[in-house]
Amino acid sequence: MRAILTFSISSALAGPARRGAQLALVGALLAGCGSKWEEGGQSQPSDPEDTGGADGTDPVDADGDGVTADLDCDDTDEAVFPGADEACDGVDNDCDSEIDEDAVDAAPFYPDADGDGAGDAAGEVLACAAPEGFVAEAGDCDDADDTSFPGADEVCDGADNDCDSETDEDALDARTFYADADADGFGDAAAPTAACELPVGFVEDATDCDDAQPAAFPGATETCDGIDNDCDAVADEDDAADAPTWFADLDTDGFGDPLNSAVACAAPLGFVADANDCDDASIDVNPVGVEVCDGIDNDCDGATDPATSVDALSFYADGDGDTFGDPAVAETACAASPGFVADATDCDDAQGAVNPAAIELCDSVDNDCDTVTDENDADDAPTWYADVDADTYGDAGTTTRACAQPAGYVADSADCADGDAAVNPGANEVCGDAVDNDCDTLTDDPTSVDARTWYRDADSDTYGNPAVTTPACAQPSGYVAVATDCDDTRAAVNPAANEVCGDARDNDCDSLIDDPTAVDAATWYRDADSDTYGNPAVTTPACAQPSG
Repeated sequence: MRAILTFSISSALAGPARRGAQLALVGALLAGCGSKWEEGGQSQPSDPEDTGGADGTDPVDADGDGVTADLDCDDTDEAVFPGADEACDGVDNDCDSEIDEDAVDAAPFYPDADGDGAGDAAGEVLACAAPEGFVAEAGDCDDADDTSFPGADEVCDGADNDCDSETDEDALDARTFYADADADGFGDAAAPTAACELPVGFVEDATDCDDAQPAAFPGATETCDGIDNDCDAVADEDDAADAPTWFADLDTDGFGDPLNSAVACAAPLGFVADANDCDDASIDVNPVGVEVCDGIDNDCDGATDPATSVDALSFYADGDGDTFGDPAVAETACAASPGFVADATDCDDAQGAVNPAAIELCDSVDNDCDTVTDENDADDAPTWYADVDADTYGDAGTTTRACAQPAGYVADSADCADGDAAVNPGANEVCGDAVDNDCDTLTDDPTSVDARTWYRDADSDTYGNPAVTTPACAQPSGYVAVATDCDDTRAAVNPAANEVCGDARDNDCDSLIDDPTAVDAATWYRDADSDTYGNPAVTTPACAQPSG
């Protein structure tokens, strides 16, 4: 019964997704076979912490794996219970008292009798760890020879060292041989083969440069035949037995330098067969060159810059040394003779100060050779100003330059209204015409000949201070025309004010203080007899009591 139960539990728990149904099955089996635990001399499994069953409570399942503690061999690990998959983890996962047996993740291992690290696939075993004398790699083709295993170096020994079913192929110690197609005893380095023995048609030498030409091999005589006869990586080199002489043509004019030659089978770059160039640095200098004025024998005839040069110039006598020549005296040459210049525009070759580059002056001479004398643009020509109103003052905005004074122009430029002869710097400024008569940029200013004098009225009483004046055409602010104020700091003091008693001031500007004209002066009576009674017929006004 125990063997049957074990099989049933193992089968029932094979799938974690069906654990609930499986555990129900286990419970049923155990309930029906409870007494059988005793038949084999065993008691039912129990857990020290299991308090279920005897007292009517449910059995404990501490790890929640669906198997109660009385059946689980480790109720603290949900991966351990009867029927669980055994794994390579050092734990009795299926509660069969064995560890890592028939583990689901066991790996294959192979016997390695020769200890070369590769095993015999025919002896495969599954285990959590390699058994003694076993390895994880299979594929050994000869487990009795530790030099034969997959990945071993193939050598020339007649054995299949790398277990690829071939012998001595690509052997590590194979020799290299080279094809000798033209049978000249020299092999082609581009056609090698590795072999343990010399193949037919091959040699050990690898220095043939053309294995299709029996006449091409190291040490052969080089000739001009388009072949690298001596295998020095150069065909038809300069030292070929039949190479001709060539001459440098650095200027590429087709003519070579007889002093710069080279021997070669074919013309080297920049060399030609001709040797008649007299200047191989210039493409324009050669036996067919055109002679020009450049200090060179362009046509290689031994003459330099002859008068027949295609660009020979005309030069003209410069008698006055001003670098401008006389068109009437000329010569043709590549270079000017002493006393000659290329210019032909001098109008007076006897005057050094007269030439096209000279400065025109007001001196009755055509200094700059433009056929005009003393023109308006002469360097020292003065500036003249238009005087339309003929008041002898000119308009600075209308000018002309000329050696002589033009009609209608003057030397002065200070007129501010050239259409009005009465307006100019010499005119008098007058008031009331809104015109700047004297051209000082001011209109009706204090300098006007008819400007009035105004007096400061600081106290605004309409009477001015005669000591503070200003001239102006119109009354300035704070000034008046009357100059009779005697105290311009008090508005109550002026010629129109009333004199009053007791203020110690000349209120009415009559030069008297508290005089009898005061509006509040008292009337006093003559007391001739000094009896303190006055004569009503004899009176006098006064601010203070008069004597008597």
